[in-house]
Amino acid sequence: MEAEKKKKCEATAGVKVLVVVVVVVVVVVVVVVVVVVVVVVVVVVVVVVVVVVVYLAVVVVGVVVVVVVVVVVVVVVVVVVVVEEEKEEEQEEEDDDDDDYDDDDDDDDDLRRRMVRRRRRGGGEETISE
Repeated sequence: MEAEKKKKCEATAGVKVLVVVVVVVVVVVVVVVVVVVVVVVVVVVVVVVVVVVVYLAVVVVGVVVVVVVVVVVVVVVVVVVVVEEEKEEEQEEEDDDDDDYDDDDDDDDDLRRRMVRRRRRGGGEETISE
């Protein structure tokens, strides 16, 4: 009887050890799986965040580049238009000044012609004040 009890105790002890080993293995496997899943999730989240940040950076840089290009083009166009208008105004002023000089030249020419006519007619020398 005692031998049977001993066998039962040994068998029970073996089963208990086996159960403890199985439980420890299951716990270790579960912990490893959980750690692997957490690491994978963290890696995926980090990759997604990096991709989103890079995408947004590219979009923001693209928008900034477009805005800068548009501003530069607008400034250049405005400067060109203003410079052209100033050139036109200067040209008009020069034309007006040239017209004034031309008128003065015409007046001088008319004055000379009159003087020559008077001399030819025998009017003598006359002084002409301007």
